[in-house]
Amino acid sequence: MVTSIDRQGATVSHWSLIYQLRANPLHPREFKQKWQCTNDDIADLLGVTRGLVERWFFSPGAKNHKEPDENYTRRLAEIDYMWIS
Repeated sequence: MVTSIDRQGATVSHWSLIYQLRANPLHPREFKQKWQCTNDDIADLLGVTRGLVERWFFSPGAKNHKEPDENYTRRLAEIDYMWIS
């Protein structure tokens, strides 16, 4: 149900969805498990290198481990939402 529309045309429900997705980021590990995809798939979806994605899956104590930036985990949440909708 559309309650109001702002100047750019987004409804209140659109903004609520955006805020909900931003508040519930999805780690690549969770995304990979859920969708049975590869590191290459995740790299393609996010526009990053396979090497960067692989670093996200290293053990947290490993020398080359890197946590994904929040913008990537939020993007995966958006993709997840689109795929289940």
